[in-house]
Amino acid sequence: MNTHSSITTEEALEAEAPLDPDGEREGQLLRVLGRLTELGMVLAERLVAQVTADAAAPIDAAEVGTAFAKISRGVRMSVMLEAKLAKERRLRLNGLEAAHEAKLAAMREARLAEERAQAEAEEDERAEQRRAAVDDGVRDVIRAERPEGLERERLFDRLDRLWTVDIETDPYVPHSLYLDGGGEDALVSEQIAAFCKVLGLKPDWDLWKDSFWAVEEAEDEAKGSPYAAPHGTGPP
Repeated sequence: MNTHSSITTEEALEAEAPLDPDGEREGQLLRVLGRLTELGMVLAERLVAQVTADAAAPIDAAEVGTAFAKISRGVRMSVMLEAKLAKERRLRLNGLEAAHEAKLAAMREARLAEERAQAEAEEDERAEQRRAAVDDGVRDVIRAERPEGLERERLFDRLDRLWTVDIETDPYVPHSLYLDGGGEDALVSEQIAAFCKVLGLKPDWDLWKDSFWAVEEAEDEAKGSPYAAPHGTGPP
């Protein structure tokens, strides 16, 4: 799973503006309409200036009125079109931004789901490693204490059955076994000790002092671990 790539893509999308293929053209049209409005106002102002420059000069009121009406109509049309286009652009941009945010939200959710799946996979792998460490550890004790073939195989078979029993309901299995007291967070050494107790074995903690889980328990100074306490002590 390439979570880093997902984050990079998400950051890039978040940094950029929503894709607006019509934005440049709309911007040009708004600038044109704005310029037409300015020019219309210039013409209207010049017309008024000419008419009022000489109060004594005769004017053709009808001609001036018609010219002003045409200019003012053009200005009003430009203003109305500019306002209409600006409104439509805002609505469209709002839609683009909403789609942009929806895409970002989907990417974030996909990334979080990927991270959750990766964390779960790592936790499952970790749990499997711990289970294998416990099983291997108990088998090491069986081999060390029961070199006889038949007795050793009997204990191997019993160990296999212990992995499948329901420790909450089976009256013949002590509740100290495996998950009791610590759940899946129980120390590997605690679990080995619990299995060995049920099987009538005594673990030799020197067998695993260099194993990954023993090193971790020592580094964490895990309470109850024989590797975080004076040698020879540990789970009963």
